[in-house]
Amino acid sequence: MEDIAEIAISSALAGGLPALVARLGYHGTPTDRQDAAAVILHLAGYEDFRLPLAQAGAFSMLVQMLIDGTPDGKTVAAVALQNLTDRIETIAAIAAAGAIDPLVALLCNGTPAGREGAAHTLCNLALHRDNELPIGQSGAIEGLVSLLREGTPLGAVAAAAALRNLANNAENELTIVAAGGIEPLVNLLVGGSPHGRTEAAGALRNLAVDAENKVVIAAASAIEPLVVLLVDGTPGGRAEASGALENLAYDADNTVAIAAAGAIPALTELLIGGTLAGQDFAAGALQQMSLNAEYTASITAALAASVAKTLVHPPHL
Repeated sequence: MEDIAEIAISSALAGGLPALVARLGYHGTPTDRQDAAAVILHLAGYEDFRLPLAQAGAFSMLVQMLIDGTPDGKTVAAVALQNLTDRIETIAAIAAAGAIDPLVALLCNGTPAGREGAAHTLCNLALHRDNELPIGQSGAIEGLVSLLREGTPLGAVAAAAALRNLANNAENELTIVAAGGIEPLVNLLVGGSPHGRTEAAGALRNLAVDAENKVVIAAASAIEPLVVLLVDGTPGGRAEASGALENLAYDADNTVAIAAAGAIPALTELLIGGTLAGQDFAAGALQQMSLNAEYTASITAALAASVAKTLVHPPHL
């Protein structure tokens, strides 16, 4: 059997994109439609093919397949759209083609792979601010929280990432909390993969912008696992954890809990040797904590220790 990459490239180079996209239409057999979507999925991984695919009408045809395809066909269509939603221009066009509602339907009722693909694509669509609220009002948040609770490990990570992006909108923040999203995010933060822990921390960071959510997140026992991630996470995970702690520290009771969990030394180490985002978040968290005079001396001492440690063991460049 010819490799799908060879089929995809040969079809594109032969100028067959319009014919390929036409095979997605409902007049084709389920197998033919799914095969065509699989080729488009592969082509969508190449920057040079994305605009020609759009011009050939692939977006609307893939959306139609989300509506009336087989379960496996819907999954392939969702993943193809995921690959196409990596830039603002295509994100806007795919949303305008009506992708949100059928993606939410797949998220709520699809196969495990289909639900994961839908979550990834909704995550990408939510990168466009104009899509945040429409996605949030479409029932996606409830579906994402369900996937976060009950889905596969990869599905849970995709759900957390989508909730992170949707939580940039204030109304969505409230909906996520009302849907019970904080508890499964904390569970992922505690027991997930490195990527899952990072996405959970990012979602909690955005949710913690709201004053009431700061209290709810702390009550869900998020502070200690955030500090653990701050210490042992990936560079991205440590940055997200420090950002969440910064937002939580605007509540006075949370400041006490953050200090008690041992965050101050870890924040000063991140301030000295973290990523740019991590350094920025760590500085904000420490600044907020320093408003409590009880922690000024410990922050100063931890900063001195971190600087001394860096001088003895400078980071590798």
